Amino acid sequence: MLRRGDSWFYVHFETENPDAHVRLTHAEVTDELIRYCRGLDGVTHYVSQTFSLFETARSRRPKKLLVKRKA
Repeated sequence: MLRRGDSWFYVHFETENPDAHVRLTHAEVTDELIRYCRGLDGVTHYVSQTFSLFETARSRRPKKLLVKRKA
């Protein structure tokens, strides 16, 4: 049972650099974002060392992937 003030869930991010800071932001769901995410979908089913794919993902990422969501 959740009580007022209780956390609903915790999120953990794994990065190449453990000291890297992760920023969360509200973003629009654009066609470009959907295409990029679909290209990453399911990759862990086929590759066990996903850290090796960071460079590939970085090269496929559009220069401007996220569009800030309007209030």
